[in-house]
Amino acid sequence: MLRRINTYRLIAAFLVAWLALGQMLVMPAEAQKETWDYKVREKSQQYTSAGVDQLTKGQTDHAITLLISATHVDPTDPLPYGMLGLALDMKGRYPEGLDALLKSYQMAPTVAETVLSIGVTRYLMHDYDKAINAWRKVLEINPNLCHIHANIGFAYMRKGDLARATDSFRQMINCHPNSQVAYQGIATVKYLAGDFAGARQAAEQAQSIFAYPPVLLLLAKLDFLQGDRQRGQRRVQEYLSLTRKPWLERPMTAIGYAAQHDFHWDPLLSDNFDNAYLVWARSLDLPREASRQASLARQGKASELIDKARAALSAVPNDYSLLRELGLVQLGSGQYSDAAEQFKRVLTVCPQMNVDRLHLGQALALDGKAAEASAYVRQFQRKFPAEQLSPTLREIARVDPGLSGPAEGSSAPLEGIETAEPGFSTPRKSTDPSF
Repeated sequence: MLRRINTYRLIAAFLVAWLALGQMLVMPAEAQKETWDYKVREKSQQYTSAGVDQLTKGQTDHAITLLISATHVDPTDPLPYGMLGLALDMKGRYPEGLDALLKSYQMAPTVAETVLSIGVTRYLMHDYDKAINAWRKVLEINPNLCHIHANIGFAYMRKGDLARATDSFRQMINCHPNSQVAYQGIATVKYLAGDFAGARQAAEQAQSIFAYPPVLLLLAKLDFLQGDRQRGQRRVQEYLSLTRKPWLERPMTAIGYAAQHDFHWDPLLSDNFDNAYLVWARSLDLPREASRQASLARQGKASELIDKARAALSAVPNDYSLLRELGLVQLGSGQYSDAAEQFKRVLTVCPQMNVDRLHLGQALALDGKAAEASAYVRQFQRKFPAEQLSPTLREIARVDPGLSGPAEGSSAPLEGIETAEPGFSTPRKSTDPSF
C-alpha cells in the first residue's frame, strides 16, 4: 500500500508542478475526502500523463481520447479536465473546451493555468472582455506571470483599443525585455494604426529575438505598402519556404504556460486568414498581371478562406479584425467591390485602422472608382505625411477627388461599440464565472 501511495505521489507531483505553474494544487474540501481512492486517482493521473505526452507529439485527437478516459476514471480530478479543455481548444471545439475548463476551475480555483486556458478559450470565442478578465485573474493568483500582459494586449487589440493594447505590451517588455510576442504585438498595433516606421522597427526587433513566419509576413506587408516590391517578394518566398514543411508555432511558455510545456500552439494566430500568396497577389501590376493574381489566389485558397471568414462573422458581425481579414483575402483574389465594402465596415467600426484607408483606396481604384479611392489615400497621407507609400498608392492619391470622395472623419464608430476597459468581478461558484 505504501509503495502504491508513493507511486501516486510521484505522478501527482509532476503533473501538479506542470499544470499549476509551480504552485501547490489546492483541492476544494468536497474533493479531498478521507475516502479518497488513491488507486482510482493514480489511474486518472496515468491517463492524463499519457494525454500530455500525445499533445507533446502533436497527436491531439489521441490526447483527447486519453484525457476523456481520465475524467471518466475519476470525475473529481481537476487535472484531466484542465488539459482536456486545452486539447479541445486546439481542435477548435471551443464550447466543449470551455465546459471542461470550467469543471476544472470549480474543483481547483487557484490553479493559474486553468484560468489562463479559460482566457484563451474566451479569446478564441471572440469574447475579449471575458478573456481580459480571466487573464487579470491569473495575475491575481500569481502576479509574477507577467507573460499574461501580452495576452491581454492581444485581447485589447482585437477589441480595437490600440492604446491599452500598447500599454499591455509595454508592461510585458518591462518584465521580459526579450519578449518576442510583445514586440510582435506592438508591431501589429502600429501597422494597423498606420505607423509603418514604428511597426517595422518593432517587427524587426521581434524577428531578431527568434525568426517567426507570421512576423516575416507582416514585414512583407509593410514592404509592399511602402513600395519595396523586391524585398517584399523575397520575404514572401522565405515565408513560403519556411511553411511548406511543418513548422513550430510559438512555444506556449511565451504566453504564460508552465515551463514543462514543450509542445507548440499559438492561439493568438486565430482568425488570421490572409496569407503569403494573397499578400503577393496584392502587389501585382493590375490588370497586366491579372492571370498571375488568379493563380496566386488559387494557391492561397482564397475561396476557402472567404467561406471561413464569413462563417466566423456570422457569429460576431462587427469584429473589425475578421472584417479586415475578409477584405484582404478578397482584395488579393480580385474581388474589389466586395473588398471595398469590408474595409468601409472596418473604418465604421474602428476608425483608427488607418492602414485600411490604403487598402480601401486600392480596392476602390481597382474597382474603377478613382476619385473616391484618392480621397481615402489622401486621408492617410494627411494623418501620416512622413510615411513612404508605394508608387501605386501615390498614383491613386494624385487623382483629384473633387466632391465625390468621403469627407474627412466620415467613418464614425457604430453605436454600441464598447472600447472602455471592462471591469473585473470576483468569480462566484457557478458553472460560468465572470470570466
